[in-house]
Amino acid sequence: MTHDEMIAVIQAHKNGGKVEYRERSEIAWTPVISGKPLWNFAAHDYRIKPEPRSLWVVRYQSGNIAGTYTDLVSAESRAKDVNNSTIHEYKEALP
Repeated sequence: MTHDEMIAVIQAHKNGGKVEYRERSEIAWTPVISGKPLWNFAAHDYRIKPEPRSLWVVRYQSGNIAGTYTDLVSAESRAKDVNNSTIHEYKEALP
């Protein structure tokens, strides 16, 4: 991690944000407990916990997909063009 990345992680934690860490040999992320964590940038990776993104899918009445969008406004615009369509929100699954 760069100095700026380390500072951003510590600053986010200081401000009450959610920060996660993992050992370099691990895949899974673990929340950093509030209080006074023992930062060890040599042994662990740290990140500000990402927020899951939404994906908006417009479906025809038959169930077929009419379009996939990353913002609701575009999905609503497409749904207006497709009679009897529905909009479904899907949340990104984060590692």
